[in-house]
Amino acid sequence: MALAPEVIGPYTISTIVGATTRILGRGDNDDLFKLDLNYSYTDIFTNDSGTMPYDSIRTGVKTECFFSLIVSDRVVLSAFLADIDGGGTATEVPFPVVGSLLNNAASSGKTTFSVVVNYGSSSKLTLFRCRLLSLKQSDFGNKATRFTFHCEALPLVTSGNVVNTNDIYSIT
Repeated sequence: MALAPEVIGPYTISTIVGATTRILGRGDNDDLFKLDLNYSYTDIFTNDSGTMPYDSIRTGVKTECFFSLIVSDRVVLSAFLADIDGGGTATEVPFPVVGSLLNNAASSGKTTFSVVVNYGSSSKLTLFRCRLLSLKQSDFGNKATRFTFHCEALPLVTSGNVVNTNDIYSIT
């Protein structure tokens, strides 16, 4: 397993939706990019083990990323949200289309997107196939508004097997 790099701030976040690349904004050192790998298991119980698992079957890994933007272009952010939510304009972001399929490819349409973290002089971390789980807006008033994203990174496999982290993200 390739471990995620030390992301130094400030950094910029770019997204790729279909063939469109956008720079969403810049993060700072107060809330750095975060990557979580959560392993999942199915426990097997027997009469002998009671409520303690007798054995476990690893059923996969879920990758989630968290980042916040302190500097962003609201028009670019609205256009990005319009793309992944099913269309619209840069000034009016619709709610997500209920029943839309993600499919299992990065070019499956506009419901999944890539997240690119540009940090350091020429380093970047790319999560290939993400879906947005939550977007929070905070610090209204006299402070700059912070946009906080929570995304889930899905593997880029068609065989049903995730071989290594290169199926989820790359570090260059």
